Amino acid sequence: MSLLRKLAQARAELEAHHEDPWHQKVEAAVHGKDAISTAALLDMLRVPATTSTARRLAAIMRSLHFIPIKSRRLMPGGRAGNTVTRGWARPVRQMKSSPTTSSAGGAGFTGDDPMTFLLLKNYDHYAIVNDDADFIAGRVYPLNGRQGPYRVTADVGPLDRETDEAGIVKSLDDAIAAFLAYYKRYPLRWDRVHNSYWKSTLFLDLTVEQDQQGDWLAYRENYPLLQDGKPARFATCADAQRAADVHELDLFPNAKIIDDGLAWLPDPEIDWRSVPHRVEERANWQRSASDWLP
Repeated sequence: MSLLRKLAQARAELEAHHEDPWHQKVEAAVHGKDAISTAALLDMLRVPATTSTARRLAAIMRSLHFIPIKSRRLMPGGRAGNTVTRGWARPVRQMKSSPTTSSAGGAGFTGDDPMTFLLLKNYDHYAIVNDDADFIAGRVYPLNGRQGPYRVTADVGPLDRETDEAGIVKSLDDAIAAFLAYYKRYPLRWDRVHNSYWKSTLFLDLTVEQDQQGDWLAYRENYPLLQDGKPARFATCADAQRAADVHELDLFPNAKIIDDGLAWLPDPEIDWRSVPHRVEERANWQRSASDWLP
């Protein structure tokens, strides 16, 4: 564990134990549990699900030695739209695992985007999976039983987007190309949500919000963008968004290293293949979902 992460964890533990009245309730709620959702904990505390309450809860959960579950995950029986799971799990001993190689096809954007997409069987349709971030980014539905043509949809995007239809293709070989073309036509953008700005990307979620001093802070999932070991502060919302966009892919495979003094607080699950329970979930999902389609 890096010195920066040790300091952040120690600070979170100190604040949770000595300053936060939620601590005892949360500790009792997670006793004997290996995993629990953020929504369940906030409901138990009878507080709204907001960025501030989620971040306050995150400090307590880290002090209890839980690790965050990534927001968008491959879950058995996932339906159209983002498959969202925000929560916490007890860590297990980490071990390296070989990458999953079963796929029906793959593609990625050109340039600095290191994405690898796979088509994986998902019960009555195919899932377009970002294999580096481990989540379903789109779907492919057979329109004639188990045969083509196929309807391609894009799961990621703002709530008010014009359409999630990426097109109709004759062959599975053309599905990912149609999916990528959709995002060329409809680039992902920042949206205002209450007093903050959010952006769902093909990897994860970015957030920018203003603090009480009037400075703007950036987050990737629940992890702040840091400068010199402290949350980076920006004079304008646009500056914070620009920095979050530039560093979106930090620590993902093949991502370009940006040496500007900014770095995210590390996410222990950024490499899903090094997290045993996520490797197991991927394998279980593949086994249970692959019998429906040829």
